[in-house]
Amino acid sequence: MNERKIPEKLLNLCAFYKGEEENPFTTENELDFNENAYFWHIESFVCIGGKIMSKKFFLNMVDSMISKWNPYESEELFNSYLKKRNQLKL
Repeated sequence: MNERKIPEKLLNLCAFYKGEEENPFTTENELDFNENAYFWHIESFVCIGGKIMSKKFFLNMVDSMISKWNPYESEELFNSYLKKRNQLKL
């Protein structure tokens, strides 16, 4: 379901974002922090540009965005992202 026409090679780097217009991980209470929804948002921002990139560069972009939006929790969040990514075997 690649509604935004993101290149497949780029979507294959994503664990949470698959080209959807709406975040499938959001909850009814917008004030609840949901890691999966947060990671979906970050991957979507990285992919929207549509530039093909290496896995290493993609992960650097994700790390940079986490650091920008959550500087005091960035290491913990990025480690959680990597753990969830590995569970999905990407």
